[in-house]
Amino acid sequence: MPLFLVYCTVIFLFLTGRRRMLVAAIAGFGAIVAVRQGWASLDALQYGLNGVTFGLFFAWTLGKRLPFFYVLLAGFIPGALFFGLCETVWYRQEYQEVLKELFAYFTSTAGAQLSGYRVEYSDFVRFVPISESFRILMVTVLLAFVFYRFAGRSRPRISRFRVPDWFAWVLITGLTLQLTGILKPAGYYLLVVSVLFYLCNGVAVIRLFFERWGNAYLIEALFYAVQAVLFLVPLLLIGVLETWLNMRGKLAHSHDPKTENHI
Repeated sequence: MPLFLVYCTVIFLFLTGRRRMLVAAIAGFGAIVAVRQGWASLDALQYGLNGVTFGLFFAWTLGKRLPFFYVLLAGFIPGALFFGLCETVWYRQEYQEVLKELFAYFTSTAGAQLSGYRVEYSDFVRFVPISESFRILMVTVLLAFVFYRFAGRSRPRISRFRVPDWFAWVLITGLTLQLTGILKPAGYYLLVVSVLFYLCNGVAVIRLFFERWGNAYLIEALFYAVQAVLFLVPLLLIGVLETWLNMRGKLAHSHDPKTENHI
């Protein structure tokens, strides 16, 4: 909840043009965190990157009327920086301690309910960026519904979401960092984010298909149920292949303006 309040405050002040108030709010908040925790702490890093920086990126993309892809990307850039900085000498020890505390809490609560399966610490550490990515996705979508109309924009439609071609380099970078072991947490986070974005891209393709087919919601729901059984792999492949095959362009060849990449 405190982070969500930081998001909303920064976005509101930015969109209303009250830049002096925004600067004062950022300076005051940063001073409080610095005094209480010290700059070299995860709290300062979390509130600074995932709070203030995310709010500024999000509000800026709204003000520039960029496609929803960039609005969503605004939430993940601070996250990638956060996981990269957690491996530096300033934050590594505290980050490891926080992970161990979370793992101990997990094993004493939810972990105890997983009968017949022992959750290893290494598996838990790899799950943290995944859970963080889904949290950022939900928060960003929620903020979009709150602030899109406030910024004078219509709310985003799923079928209009499009991952640009250059984003394939993010996937390649994540794979490279994972294979080389350089900034491995950041590389893993980039992989998670890439998969999440391409899944959204796949959902957008399928949503447009069913819009053309007459919004057969029951059949669409059954399709996603099958995807869950298949661990979303076909949906991910659709999202990735869309970069080269342009399936949406063929579906939208009937000159429908809904398929434009502007929101």
